[in-house]
Amino acid sequence: MKPLSRFGNLPVTLRVPLIASALMVLLGLVASQSVLSALGRVQDDRLSETARLHIEGLSVALGPSVLRQDVWEVYDILDRARAGSEGQRLLLTVVADERARAGRDRSAPRTGRRGCKGFRERGGRS
Repeated sequence: MKPLSRFGNLPVTLRVPLIASALMVLLGLVASQSVLSALGRVQDDRLSETARLHIEGLSVALGPSVLRQDVWEVYDILDRARAGSEGQRLLLTVVADERARAGRDRSAPRTGRRGCKGFRERGGRS
């Protein structure tokens, strides 16, 4: 016997509640999916806004030091920003000069500490 014919043989008092419960489960799944996707979009928007505000704050703090080409002041500002961001993981921060150049210290080992061009020329730490 086919499953559909078994369902047709059930009395109406069982068929109607089964159909209603199946529709309620389907409606619940669709509603949950739409709510979760809306929450995901809101969370992505808030995360983007937080990152944008963090970058704008850093650009205000870094602006004068970058214009003066003060590498150590730039490093100090980035170090303080990293230390002040409790619970947030800063993966990479790149600071470029007016010609959009962002380099790393060529004499530093590939796996070692990374820095901006000019660390060693100014008598900086190794």
